[in-house]
Amino acid sequence: MASENVINRLANSKGLQMNMFQDTIEKAGYETRRYSGRGMGDKDCLATTIHAGKLGDFIADVTQVICDNENDQTLLCENFRCMQTDYMGMIHMVVYFPDIEYNSDDAEEPPDYDEG
Repeated sequence: MASENVINRLANSKGLQMNMFQDTIEKAGYETRRYSGRGMGDKDCLATTIHAGKLGDFIADVTQVICDNENDQTLLCENFRCMQTDYMGMIHMVVYFPDIEYNSDDAEEPPDYDEG
C-alpha cells in the first residue's frame, strides 16, 4: 500500500518507532485502542474514539502536540491523509489508522472489531 510506504519511509528516515503517533494522540488527551476496520480482515491498527462532529478538534489537538518542526508536520500530515473513520451510533465515531499498529503493554487484550 502506497500510504504505508510513505509512513514507513518518514518514520524510518527520522529513526522513529511506529508508536510515536500513538504517543502523540495520547499526549493530546485521547485514549487509544486496538481496532480492525471494515475490509481489514484480521489486521489490527491504532484507533481512538471521538464524538461525531469533533474531528476538527481532534486534528487541532494532535497538531498542537506534534508540530514543533517541519519534519514533524510532514509526518503528521501523512498520518492524517491515511486515517479512516467509522460511525458508532449517533454521537461517536472511531478514527483509525490502518497502516499503524496499535502498541499495547497488555498482550492479552483482545482486538475491537467493527460490527458493521
